[in-house]
Amino acid sequence: MTTKHNHNKKTDGYARRLPTIFINLDNLMKLILNLFFCLFLLNLFGQQTNKIDKTINSFMNKWEIEGLSIAIINAGDLVYTKGYGYSNITTKEKVTPKHKFRIGSISKSITAVTIFTLMEEGKLSLSDKVFGKNGILNDSPYLKILDQRILEINVQQLLEHTAGWGKNKSFDPMFKNQLVSDSLHLGRSPTPKDVIIYMLQNHYLDNAPGSKFMYSNLGYCILGRVIEKLTGLDYENAVKKQVLSPLKMFDTKIGDSKNSGKNESVYYSEDSYISSSAFYPFQEKVKPEYGGFDLSLLDSCGGWTSSVIVLAKLICALDGYTNRKDIVLPQSLNTMFAASLENSNYAKGWFVDTHKNWWHNGSLIGSYGMMAKINDGRGWVILMNNNIWNNKKFYKDVDKLLFKPTKKLAFSKLINNFTNY
Repeated sequence: MTTKHNHNKKTDGYARRLPTIFINLDNLMKLILNLFFCLFLLNLFGQQTNKIDKTINSFMNKWEIEGLSIAIINAGDLVYTKGYGYSNITTKEKVTPKHKFRIGSISKSITAVTIFTLMEEGKLSLSDKVFGKNGILNDSPYLKILDQRILEINVQQLLEHTAGWGKNKSFDPMFKNQLVSDSLHLGRSPTPKDVIIYMLQNHYLDNAPGSKFMYSNLGYCILGRVIEKLTGLDYENAVKKQVLSPLKMFDTKIGDSKNSGKNESVYYSEDSYISSSAFYPFQEKVKPEYGGFDLSLLDSCGGWTSSVIVLAKLICALDGYTNRKDIVLPQSLNTMFAASLENSNYAKGWFVDTHKNWWHNGSLIGSYGMMAKINDGRGWVILMNNNIWNNKKFYKDVDKLLFKPTKKLAFSKLINNFTNY
């Protein structure tokens, strides 16, 4: 009986263990299937990112670009970022996604976003007049005005490049430092305020305010002073308070015209490019990318430096997706991206089209960049450390660079990198 009893006990124990074995095998099969699925996704993503890499490398070889960085987003998430080439060809330091670059006129988008945050605080409206005794900039230096039509300029017209000034018809005072200094008898390099005073006192508008689109660096220089007046801070610190700090866009700053800062790329231009210094007394001959323009003067229209990852955060703070809080309300976004009546391809700080895509590029000698948001959720930032100056084919190649390679990208949460930066 004892032997039989022990035999049954063993059998019962074995039987009780059988389900456990089958359950473990079932879990193991699920684990294996999940692993194969993840490997499939990673392989698919790898194949597609290889296409991106080949596209970028081909572009860089074609245009002899020394260094370039990209960030790709989808539906509010950073999904791919990479550096290519060298940030310094002498030391062979490779570009990383954390490297900063000069972003040129992408600065205008940052300025526009700052204006909209101030609007939501009730500090101004689009219809507010900018000049005159009842305008925002009503300090005495701004009251001496040659063309009385200037008194009709409002904030919206500055944002939309319809205030009446245009660099294509007359000239761009943001790059005429010696002329401004000499005309105002400054005996020093001009400030943004000096440039505005010079234009108010010495130049007529090219067009009546609100009548025609003409791209204007001066208009965004003026918006920078509007921001200063309404916040009581200098432009850079005002933008940090209103936009950069809330979005954790750290390590973004107005650039140094004569040097590359910490973790900032070196810039390159054609060896034959030589210009006069943008700094008083304006006599020194310099490479234009290091002293040929004054980034502190360009601050609100073209002076910022940043990285692709940081600028990707800005796109995601304006895209309407709920996984990340936007920096302004939906109605403000609708207004910001609404095309001007005078130009269906420009809104308020952004180029736009009828497909609800929005973007901005930035061009300086020695650097070029683009940030874009596509209506299907995709977006990207491209920054590089040289520029094929005034070459329309080059600019067109940049515009379309990441459109096709990202169109069927297998976006995966596994690649989300915002938490790492």
